[in-house]
Amino acid sequence: MEQHYFQVDTTPGAPAPADQIRGELTWGPIDLLVCVSPELDSRRGCMAAASVLRARTIVAVVYRADMLNRGARYFRSPPAPLTLVALSPRVSLAVSKRLRMPVGVATLAAPFEPAQPCTSRACLQGFTVQGLVRKWATKGSSGMAHNFTGLWAQLQRPGAERLSVTVLGWGSRADLGIPANVESRVTFHCGLAYPAFWHKIYNSYALVPAFGNSQYLTTRLSSTVLASLTTCVPIIATREFLDAHSFLSEDHVFLQLPGEEEADAMLRVLGLDDATIFGKRRALCALRQRLGQQAAAVLRGAVSVAEVQAARGQLVPSA
Repeated sequence: MEQHYFQVDTTPGAPAPADQIRGELTWGPIDLLVCVSPELDSRRGCMAAASVLRARTIVAVVYRADMLNRGARYFRSPPAPLTLVALSPRVSLAVSKRLRMPVGVATLAAPFEPAQPCTSRACLQGFTVQGLVRKWATKGSSGMAHNFTGLWAQLQRPGAERLSVTVLGWGSRADLGIPANVESRVTFHCGLAYPAFWHKIYNSYALVPAFGNSQYLTTRLSSTVLASLTTCVPIIATREFLDAHSFLSEDHVFLQLPGEEEADAMLRVLGLDDATIFGKRRALCALRQRLGQQAAAVLRGAVSVAEVQAARGQLVPSA
């Protein structure tokens, strides 16, 4: 697989983005171009690539609805027919409301297939938190993307000595603020390469979201959900979490009951039998297959547009 990295210069007087990348993207026309997280592509690099490559159709996969604005030129003047999709129904609805445009749903997660499948609790150890170890700030408030402080406090409770946590992500162990009395029960891996990253999750009992802000339940899909679908490892989920992710049910998660903290649910999981634990894993794998089929139908619809364009000979002109 070829990879091309380039940075678009948007300073006054700089050449047009398409002119800057034309020397790198020397093939085309292409049937389909997928733009990932276009809401973060302020320089319109993907749309410039669509123009240079003479894409017949574009699929834009939106991750964060909160980063969009109603006047987003990105989606108003594409160089080819545009299919806009989000990673979950909730994010799709949020994007559609902001842009006043139709938005499809394509929950895409490729399966992790270990060389030696885990079929009993003998190969499971602890719980996993995954994602960036970083701080966020808005007007009047700030915090971490994950509520590690709250999680560590739970691990210090009487009876929680059996719980261990692995943190996978980018950042510094020092930023986790791990208290000395739980230090030995927390493992941190920074920038762990795939597939080792997936394997750490796969060999844990469950994923713990430990969200540090509410946007993961309103305008964006957490990568923890995609990690759960990729590895078929259940999430410790509240009822509010399930309500925000309509494609998940109690069959796919370990439910955190009203009044419980994550540690309460984690301790209950350790007491479950293998049939329950691995039944949820099988249910997640089946769900991933169904969601993948639905996403494939969306992409096939976009490709059919490209086929019509090709049949008519209406190639998108290069900028």
